[in-house]
Amino acid sequence: MDCHGAKGNGHMFHDDGKGMRIAGPNIGPGPGNVVASYKPEDWVRAIRHGVAPGGRPLMVMPSEDYNRLTDEDLAALVGYIRHLAPTEGGAAVVELPLPVRALYGFGFIHDAAGEIDHALPPMPTPRPLFLRMKNRIDSSHLFRATPDS
Repeated sequence: MDCHGAKGNGHMFHDDGKGMRIAGPNIGPGPGNVVASYKPEDWVRAIRHGVAPGGRPLMVMPSEDYNRLTDEDLAALVGYIRHLAPTEGGAAVVELPLPVRALYGFGFIHDAAGEIDHALPPMPTPRPLFLRMKNRIDSSHLFRATPDS
């Protein structure tokens, strides 16, 4: 949880000292945090698609890294976040120098919501190895040579 901190309470992850500061908001449980009223579909939109419940892109959200999580992995991630201990934390900070804001404004820099293929399905959940091996063993008779061959 590089962007939101180990406790989910927000984290300044970029401050170059030249006017660019970026911090992830508090996403831990508790009243007043950015995800307090999220429904399951809001979590999916935010994590997989980089889109806030109101439809605006979540600037700097790296959804391209999470877009293909399996449904089970996404549920585990959300469950983990929702079971963090409530902590005080900050709001998101996105301070960009004027040239960078202009590049965003004119579409030369895109956020994840504008870059990822939203039609891609989640990755299928891999079957446990023992089930794959069982199927291989059960179907091994299909590949045996017979006296007639």
